[in-house]
Amino acid sequence: MMDNNFKAGRYYIGDLCYVIHNDLWSEVCNNHFKGEESFIIRGNKMFMAGTAYGDGSYDVQGADGVCSVDSGTIGCIRLGTLESSLVLKPDLDESDTGGIIVVFDKDFEAECIDGMFTFGNITVDTKNDDDDDDDDWIDSWADSYSDEDEEEDWTGTNNGDEIV
Repeated sequence: MMDNNFKAGRYYIGDLCYVIHNDLWSEVCNNHFKGEESFIIRGNKMFMAGTAYGDGSYDVQGADGVCSVDSGTIGCIRLGTLESSLVLKPDLDESDTGGIIVVFDKDFEAECIDGMFTFGNITVDTKNDDDDDDDDWIDSWADSYSDEDEEEDWTGTNNGDEIV
């Protein structure tokens, strides 16, 4: 199994489906589905792991930006090398990748533990345990529901069958 250490340099962090050449995407996915987080394709070391809840937009801490995810994964790949030109989309617009571009001044480690991605000093939390905003509608609904509503006895019909 390959280590998750990467050399200093300029990297894309985000959903690799936005930057990897379409002809190579299935090869990238095959490595991921084998359970490998770090792998090499055409001389390019990459990291890729699954997010906690699949697709979505995830805030980046340690750099300005958001990772938009459509493949259920986030990863990193070095940019600006001869090898990277062999795997990246030829018409790649770096200003519109759905991720961020970061220059690491020193070597770094990439990892994902329970939906928390770390790339050196950059983190992307795809689990968002501290964010209960998604449950606010449930709390609001529960607060508006009264015990009196529960006491109502009603019956109805569904194709002639009685509903109790």
